Amino acid sequence: MAVWKKVIVSGSVAELNTVSASLAVVVGANGYNKIGTDQSNTVLSGSFTGSFVGEGSGLTGLVSTLGITGSDSSTGTVSLKTQNLTITGATNEINTNIAGQTVTIGLVDNPVITGDITIGGNTISSSTDTAIELNGTDVEVRGDLQVSGNDIKASNGAVNITLTNGTLTTFAGDIKVGGNDIQASDGNNNITLTSNTLTTFAGDIKVVGNDISSSTATALTLSGEDVTVVGDLTVGGNDIKSSAGNSVFTLNGANVTANGNMAVTGDLTVNGDLTYLNVANLAVEDKFILLNSGSSNPDEAGLVVDEGNGIGHAFAFDAGDLRWGFSGSFDSSTTSFTPDAYVAAVVTNDNVAEYRKAGNIRVEAGEIYIYV
Repeated sequence: MAVWKKVIVSGSVAELNTVSASLAVVVGANGYNKIGTDQSNTVLSGSFTGSFVGEGSGLTGLVSTLGITGSDSSTGTVSLKTQNLTITGATNEINTNIAGQTVTIGLVDNPVITGDITIGGNTISSSTDTAIELNGTDVEVRGDLQVSGNDIKASNGAVNITLTNGTLTTFAGDIKVGGNDIQASDGNNNITLTSNTLTTFAGDIKVVGNDISSSTATALTLSGEDVTVVGDLTVGGNDIKSSAGNSVFTLNGANVTANGNMAVTGDLTVNGDLTYLNVANLAVEDKFILLNSGSSNPDEAGLVVDEGNGIGHAFAFDAGDLRWGFSGSFDSSTTSFTPDAYVAAVVTNDNVAEYRKAGNIRVEAGEIYIYV
């Protein structure tokens, strides 16, 4: 393909893909910057940016040796041109990680200490608070105690408590409380035991697991704030109340009355014969209302204005004539519709045969037609 091409002369700005020279390319009158055929006759002078290929032995003023000193006063050197610096730790004690120019040194997840551990103070702390306090031969666990095995044993080696299946706790013998109270760490009574089998909880009851069972089966299942009643739920009174004490639902035999506003976030299916909306105003969000969707005769439907006893003027679709029509007196309990008058439809062409009905109007090309 023919294109315009530039002729290069002295003083021109060249736009070239490549430049080839048998000896060298010199930039500047004194030859301070020269790109030769090899490293021996290539000279670059001044400040510049970029990268070089080669081992860099001809470069001057650069640090080539790194001295290092350990915490035990041991020393070493690293030749930056030929050697790598390796940072390592003792097995099962120190962990090192390299990411780019960052070296991270820390303990391994499970460090192994082969000797004894002596603590100068009395506490062992987590990153946020004291976890264990030592007092002579006594050990106080400030928070929860997690046992890696399944058994808690007495000093004679006998198993007293066995932990299995996550939250199942088995006591090998009886649990005996010397007094009548089981107290929290602040000295307050949490549980009071009286009258042999009567147990009183001073505050809330927290179940660590998810189930509350009767003597024969699971009755309640807890999931966060949700409670699932596995069997039937019987309300001793007639009202179900909110946290404010207001009656939300009132039960009367098989009937239920919602006393306040009720929002249904999912679908609402009514399987009865009638739905009564005793409201002052009815607002429907949907743009299109589907009628006759569940009728045994799914072909006719419409609207009836109740003028007494479910009878009044009607606007409905007549399946026999496939037309919308009116009725001056229509009983809403009937199952078919016979109109007194029809709705006249207006069309702009004669393409749809359904609208070729008496009284319909066609407006086309400036002319008006009526179907008779």
